[in-house]
Amino acid sequence: DNVVEVLNELYDPADVARGNVFAKLNKPKKKKKKKKGSEDENPAPEKPEMSESEKQALVDAAVAQAKPFDRMDAMVTPATRAEFGDYQVNAA
Repeated sequence: DNVVEVLNELYDPADVARGNVFAKLNKPKKKKKKKKGSEDENPAPEKPEMSESEKQALVDAAVAQAKPFDRMDAMVTPATRAEFGDYQVNAA
């Protein structure tokens, strides 16, 4: 419960939700590698870019659904590697 309290003091859930949406929207596009000897005569059409209003609508929806952290968000488990210490928190 102390971990949950600290998470809620340090991080605003609305800011976390906003940051997650921006990170997903601004993720660099992966380029497909061409195989040797194969020429792609009909490349797949690129997906159209989202408008700023569509992006803002996604951000607004995420912020509206944001809620304070709870015990499930702050799962404290034994560390999987020694350099992490004795315990680790999955608060991503």
